[in-house]
Amino acid sequence: MEISDHSDHEGQNLGRSRSDRKPGYKPPWLPRLARFSSPMLRLHNEIVAFTKMLEPTAEEVDGRAKSMSVIREVVHSIWPQAEVLVFGSYATGLYTPASDTDIVVVNAGLNNPTTGLKALSHALTQRQLVRNMQQVLTARVPIIKFEMIER
Repeated sequence: MEISDHSDHEGQNLGRSRSDRKPGYKPPWLPRLARFSSPMLRLHNEIVAFTKMLEPTAEEVDGRAKSMSVIREVVHSIWPQAEVLVFGSYATGLYTPASDTDIVVVNAGLNNPTTGLKALSHALTQRQLVRNMQQVLTARVPIIKFEMIER
């Protein structure tokens, strides 16, 4: 919500596109902030515009949803009874385009999480769904990290 100190406010999209960001980039809302005489209104509107810029686009939201669906399918192909849960910024809706997605697989019936992570890593790689697969199996909480390949 943009608060204006002008009666002729136009509800404009304040920088939703990230395609034009390059070194030396200046946020698209900066010229529009000059019209606010109040520093508090200028700050408020800059925060609103910055937040809108960080919001995932519809394509990004759709891409993450598709990725989660693919991961669930792979997990269920290995462990039909398992549940795939998300947590962290993605689960709360506070993620940015650069955020990762934190996932946990529960009720897979495994005694050793490392064995499960290796199996999931293998299945995702064999299906050519991921790139940059990293297995961090000696950590206190073992994890795998990867990037989904967009299709």
